[in-house]
Amino acid sequence: MSEKNEKFGLLLAFGSVVLALALLCGGTSSATTIYVNTSGWWIDTAHFNASSTPIQSGITNAAAGDSIVVYAGSYIENIIVNKSVILEAEGPDIVRVTAADPSRHVFNLTANWVNISGFNITGASQWGKAGISVESADCCNISAIKASGNNYGIYLSSSSNNILQKNVLWNNSYGIQLASSSDYNLITTNIVELNPSGSISLSSSSNNRLEKNRAHSSTDRGISLYDSNNNTLTNNSAHQNSCGIYLSSSSNNTLHNNTATSNYCGIYLNWGNENNRLTNNTLMDNTNGIELRVSSNNTLENNTASNNSIRGIYLWASSNNNTLEHNNASSNGWFGIDLYDSSWNNRILNNTANFNKEYIGIYVHESDNTTLINNTAIYNNWEGIRLEYSDNCTVLNNNLSSNNFTDLGTGLLVWTSRNAIIRNNTVYDNDYGIYLLVGSNNNTIIDNRASYCEVHGIVVYQSSDAMVYHNTANHSGYHGIFVYDTPTRNITIWNNTACHNYYNGIFAAKDPASASGPSNLTIIGNILRDNGAGDDFGYGIYMGQGSDAIIADNYIADNAAPNHAYGMKIFSFTNATIHHNTIVKNNDYGILLDDLSGSGTSGSFGTTSTRGAATIQTKTRGDTISPPARLEEKDFYPDYYEGAPRSLSGAVGPSTPSTINVAENWIANNLGGISLNSSDSITIAGNTITGNSIGIHLTSSNDNLMYNNYFNNTNNADDDGMNKWNITKAEGINIIGGPNLGGNYWHDYTGTDADGDGLGDTPYDIPGGTNKDHLPLVKANLCGDVNCNGAVNMGDVGALHNHVQYGYAICDTWIGDVNCDEKVNMGDVGLLHNHVQYGHQICSDWAGDVNCDTKINMGDVGALHNHVQYGYALKCCPS
Repeated sequence: MSEKNEKFGLLLAFGSVVLALALLCGGTSSATTIYVNTSGWWIDTAHFNASSTPIQSGITNAAAGDSIVVYAGSYIENIIVNKSVILEAEGPDIVRVTAADPSRHVFNLTANWVNISGFNITGASQWGKAGISVESADCCNISAIKASGNNYGIYLSSSSNNILQKNVLWNNSYGIQLASSSDYNLITTNIVELNPSGSISLSSSSNNRLEKNRAHSSTDRGISLYDSNNNTLTNNSAHQNSCGIYLSSSSNNTLHNNTATSNYCGIYLNWGNENNRLTNNTLMDNTNGIELRVSSNNTLENNTASNNSIRGIYLWASSNNNTLEHNNASSNGWFGIDLYDSSWNNRILNNTANFNKEYIGIYVHESDNTTLINNTAIYNNWEGIRLEYSDNCTVLNNNLSSNNFTDLGTGLLVWTSRNAIIRNNTVYDNDYGIYLLVGSNNNTIIDNRASYCEVHGIVVYQSSDAMVYHNTANHSGYHGIFVYDTPTRNITIWNNTACHNYYNGIFAAKDPASASGPSNLTIIGNILRDNGAGDDFGYGIYMGQGSDAIIADNYIADNAAPNHAYGMKIFSFTNATIHHNTIVKNNDYGILLDDLSGSGTSGSFGTTSTRGAATIQTKTRGDTISPPARLEEKDFYPDYYEGAPRSLSGAVGPSTPSTINVAENWIANNLGGISLNSSDSITIAGNTITGNSIGIHLTSSNDNLMYNNYFNNTNNADDDGMNKWNITKAEGINIIGGPNLGGNYWHDYTGTDADGDGLGDTPYDIPGGTNKDHLPLVKANLCGDVNCNGAVNMGDVGALHNHVQYGYAICDTWIGDVNCDEKVNMGDVGLLHNHVQYGHQICSDWAGDVNCDTKINMGDVGALHNHVQYGYALKCCPS
């Protein structure tokens, strides 16, 4: 017998480890060792006892704490372990125990502190029977077991604080099952394979630890939890199962660093799972990597869900309030992350969803109040992110670039989804950058970079009430910003940059199959430069076959396609106000109005207009042409919320345009200034049109009114129709500072103004037909004309400089001579300052009103200071 004991040295050493665990559970060390072979049992110092059931006989003759060593051989028994003993077999490859009765467990452990190891167990094939069953027994250790051909490999019921380790369970119906409040057990380093009904399963069992197990090749589930809470699953692998890891009605579990590959679903939380934490798991080559169904308030963090055939991460059927953060959901067959079917209030943060082969990086379908922040979704076949039938979502700081593998490739597609905040995203190099599609209403697109797209940067199609604010849409293959078709309406395009696009900076028109195009558009404060960069035509703004637009304070320059490079083209459009834009250095006309008809001209278009709380003053002329200052958010939106304007108040010009008005624009150094083709009943007033080959050109256009414009061009006008070029004389400061409104200023007018009313005595003939400007504006006594030559130019700047600095004479006493010393100098500035601040007397009240607002205040001080120091113009008032 001593030779046998020597062979068991290593096994007994392992027994000391499990004995230590038994002591932790409250057991004691063994007092006696009983040996068993296939014929019977003996104690080392006693005689041999023959038995047909030697293992059971050994247990029967053992006391609590004894060890039973089982030697090599095949045993046919059903064994009840009802004492706290150590059962040590010589090894699972040489000790085989087969159930004598397949309707009974092979080993049935009913006592606490049982340690069993080293057996190959088989034959308990009837339903509900196990190779090893632990029933209401605690602190047991089951290790180094091989079990096959049983209904359950190992089964625990109402048993806690047990250890199952280094077992190999294969070809049972079930591998390992914990049921009926089997809690605080450790299941570690087991190999559980080819068990068709499931590898490892917990039912109504909590606070267990499953570590480093292999749960492979089940036609059902690798690891499953039913009504089981507070369990920890770490470093397990689940391969080639129906589902790798499966939870149902289980909460507060931690799944960390597990690997699930080649399953239908890697990890599946199915129905009623809450507050689970899934971290650092690897889900690859499954159909779906991670799937949540009717499961809420869970956290998925730092998981890798890639190379799955359909989805990386899938939330559906009212899976709400989950947080997905720092996951990698790339290179999946369809979607990286997919939210579907009323899964609301989920947070998608800092995830990567790249190279998803067929469709979309992050897909949000019928899932409201989703927050998507700081995600990267690039190189997907269709879209980086799609919102579909999903309202009240926030899309912030995402990188959605290079989604361009099909003609549908889009950075962000919003489809029939409302009230989204889309802010500060990078959407470079897609086919489309940001796309509002069909019924996507009341969305805000703000501070995004939608450039280098193969088709359009930003698209609004059959969608209403959109705010497109402060975005960059440059270098697109077609248009920077594309607003299309009816019922697209109430669109505000504000303070965007749309430059270097192949065709147009902003394009708004209808589908050829539709009756009308977009309506109620506000296009304000945009910079539109260098469009038409690569084709025969291209404009800063193109608008066609729509209605009701306000186009104001845009900077439109250098649109230089080889042909038809207009700053702005408005075609077959109804009711538009074009106001206060800077339109310079375009390769064709600054403004082309084609096939338009207003509702009647107006002779009283204002010189200022408002939008909300902001007042936009009449533009002053000068030699420097540069982009206007950006309008501030606070000017128009006092209720601005997190930088995202949600509603409009007021408008530039009329709140709803009732005709076509072109007013107070600066149109300079283009091929032409304004062109009207087949356009009637339009008012053009208060514009500065200089440095163009032709100032204004009218073809087949009638009943238009042009007044109070400033023309200084190679050829100022051409008109073959019946149009009006002046209104009836009316008091009011005109565009050159004169006291009356009437006609237009023409730089080449040679008539006189005998009565000094600022209106010429003879008409100005309009080339091309029989029209005349009957009341041309004249610069007599022009404010700023200090050398009295009838023009304001650098000669006046020099004369004024020499007058102030050196006392050189000027042609007349200046309106700013508030100290009546017949000189204008810093003494006048100081006196006026003291008059306003301290009430010091000046020689004439009117002399101090240099901005002509009927008051003398700090505004006059500033105006006079700027006039003296920098040559800014004064608004002269008669004494």
